Amino acid sequence: MYYPKSKILENQYTPGGELIDPSTGNTYQGYYHVTYDGNVYTGASHSISSQPLSGTPSSTGSLDPLVRPAYIANFDYDTVSQGKMSYLFKFTLPGPIYPSPTISDYSNGQFNRYFMQLVTNNKINEISQVGYQAIQQNPLYNSLTLVWKLTGPLHDTSTSSGVADTNERTLAMNEKSMNGISLYLSNLVELARII
Repeated sequence: MYYPKSKILENQYTPGGELIDPSTGNTYQGYYHVTYDGNVYTGASHSISSQPLSGTPSSTGSLDPLVRPAYIANFDYDTVSQGKMSYLFKFTLPGPIYPSPTISDYSNGQFNRYFMQLVTNNKINEISQVGYQAIQQNPLYNSLTLVWKLTGPLHDTSTSSGVADTNERTLAMNEKSMNGISLYLSNLVELARII
């Protein structure tokens, strides 16, 4: 049977008197290893030639992955699969939204937009302010708030900032914070009222 290395306690040694070789009936002396399910085999590590042993070695101690240092590398999988960290799954991922500026936002000429990006694949979604607050401390997501210009002339003039030009500058300044945001918001006058 195959056992991953993270599930084997290797390089154990018995001077004899603890383990029995079932094929001979004699006490076993030498190196052995213990698998996560409590089976004991000959040899310092598991191989095709490893033979099962019977008896209980006194030096194995606890095979609990939370206690045995050899298993710390597999801590997350073991503890989650055993339901010990189910609280991790109570987090609900915010769903994507399409923003809807209010009359007050149009009076102010701008409003805040909120975005999240999964760090493993760089996918960007626009989310609500509540969703933004929920993921802000989550290391799996990059979060970003943008001030989006809603009203004004299309392009900059000598007296006022243009909607398209202002939003383009905003995206350029935030591209380092969230790679790909300029592509996600390619319509620079989205939701705008051009005066």
